[in-house]
Amino acid sequence: MTVRRVKRNNLGLHDKAPTAPLSCILRSGHTVEEKATLLKQLWAMFQDLTGFGTDQVAMSLCEISSINAMEMGQIMPAVGLHEG
Repeated sequence: MTVRRVKRNNLGLHDKAPTAPLSCILRSGHTVEEKATLLKQLWAMFQDLTGFGTDQVAMSLCEISSINAMEMGQIMPAVGLHEG
């Protein structure tokens, strides 16, 4: 967690406020709409759990190839493809 200065009034006085920068990793292949929905859901969940204000959260998505992800001992298939 980082701390940044937040302008509180027109006189230029600042107070420190906690800021949470979040980097989220997901497999590539999701639509723009899916990513937007995911970001909104994660944002709301994080704010509900922490009480942080909208100006105290920064969130980004980083897409990686499915071959760079592993879950339960298996390399992840590409989004939309199912093995079996």
